[in-house]
Amino acid sequence: MVRGPGTLLWLLPVLLAAVAGAEPKAYEGYAPCEMWMFPKTYFHAVTCRGFARVLMDTDEAEAMNMEIDRLLTDAHGTLANKPCLKVKTFFYDNTSLLFLKHNTEGNDLSYWITPKLEPSNEFIEFPDDSQWKSLGYKGYSPETFNGMSTEEKKTAICDPEIATYNAVEKLFHFAGKRIDMDGKELGGESLHRLNADGSCNADYELTRIDVTRQSKRLVSGIKEEILDSWRVPKSMSKKREYVVFNEAYNGYILFSLQSVNNPKQYYLLANSKADKNILDGWDVCFLRDYRVDLDELPEPYMLPESAEYKLGIEKPDECPRQTVLHYHANHAKYDDYYAKYDDYFNYYRRAFDVIYTVLNNHHVAFNVYYAAFNNHRTDFYGHEDFDVYASQIYHENNENKGAFDHRTQNYWEGRNDWYPHCCCTNGW
Repeated sequence: MVRGPGTLLWLLPVLLAAVAGAEPKAYEGYAPCEMWMFPKTYFHAVTCRGFARVLMDTDEAEAMNMEIDRLLTDAHGTLANKPCLKVKTFFYDNTSLLFLKHNTEGNDLSYWITPKLEPSNEFIEFPDDSQWKSLGYKGYSPETFNGMSTEEKKTAICDPEIATYNAVEKLFHFAGKRIDMDGKELGGESLHRLNADGSCNADYELTRIDVTRQSKRLVSGIKEEILDSWRVPKSMSKKREYVVFNEAYNGYILFSLQSVNNPKQYYLLANSKADKNILDGWDVCFLRDYRVDLDELPEPYMLPESAEYKLGIEKPDECPRQTVLHYHANHAKYDDYYAKYDDYFNYYRRAFDVIYTVLNNHHVAFNVYYAAFNNHRTDFYGHEDFDVYASQIYHENNENKGAFDHRTQNYWEGRNDWYPHCCCTNGW
């Protein structure tokens, strides 16, 4: 496919196609992203020695990139003697990334999971080899792999650059293999198939799994992993140098393109919600021009600060907090929790009102009975036990009423404490 500076990319779950259209003052035809879209999102710029983590809440993309460049420049000087690795970046959970170390020269494939990422701008260097977990497989080019025997292929991975990681199932998809975190090959079909004769192509579809989708099995025999994945078709991915599919998260897409003017230079684009109908159109925008001179790789990733926040918003005044939280590790979903919360609150409030009314009526009735009892105390002279018993009941009734009032107050205070965490009434 021939590409010009005015190319624009649109995405469907299994399709990435090129169409014409551009803005003249933009980077190679792409307008810069409006940074208000990402108020609680961190950008991770990856080099061969680590990555910079920077909050995207800036006035413009240029300001974010200046901060990234500062961190990368400092790290490039201090870490110059460390090994330069080839890695791929994946989502692990809401506060951690997974890096897959790979090459096609017969070296081990291994991965490293970051510690919990803090809400701060910083550069985090890759650890020593001892902290990378080996999968027990070695990576090879398609040419080398296809020349191997069946036995040799058992511990070989063809073209590991196309790897996909499923953060829900905790497994890797390689060409013809599904492998868990301990290096055990699993049954089932990989998203990247080998040919019928066991050979490997160089034009695999580039795939990313959006863990926030978690589709149901809509079609018998079709795996959720397939339904939740977004792909670049072979017509584009066979030109591997042309496009790098970086991320699919919460319906947003990140992908890197090769510069028209410099084959060694890549730049990063993002789109707004990819689950829109294609007829609505999408806002594809420019985010970053990679610093090849600082060993930056086209392997970035964007993450919200935590599961409480959306990756991006579509209106400047939109609340970035999630109204539906996804807990990927155990598939748990609290769908429409915020919408249902007030329904539950109103239900229990009505129940409390009924209970309180009944209790109060009993309290009033008891006061009447107690007053009548006092009026006739002389009739029970010498029977003080009746007076003691009546006083005991009276005090118990008051204690019950006080406990109920306290419980009601706690309910309201608890609701008010929770309420700001699901909306923006008190800010972000």
